[in-house]
Amino acid sequence: MDAYQHPSDGERVENDFEEISSTNARLEDLRDATTRLRGLYEKAWLRENRPYWLGNVLVRYDNLADKFQTKIVTMRDAQRHTGCRRRFSLRSSSGFFLQPPITERSLTTLSSKP
Repeated sequence: MDAYQHPSDGERVENDFEEISSTNARLEDLRDATTRLRGLYEKAWLRENRPYWLGNVLVRYDNLADKFQTKIVTMRDAQRHTGCRRRFSLRSSSGFFLQPPITERSLTTLSSKP
């Protein structure tokens, strides 16, 4: 999202929101893919194993799909809030953060780590 860098550009902010959280946007695609993958995993498990522990594995897919749904709701709420104020604002509690720019110093630090 480049809305962080251009919070007062209403058109850019709106386009970013649409790309992330509208119908068939990225977050919905992630949620839907996670749900499909859960079904595929369940079928594969049942072909090779007994269903005894299956619920404990599938709950991870369910939790991830719930996280995506929560993000969708968070982004839609932020979009409505931004529309009223005509300026982008997203609390860090949403779970989205601005990635710091990559600098030569940060590259040096990364390359020196074991």
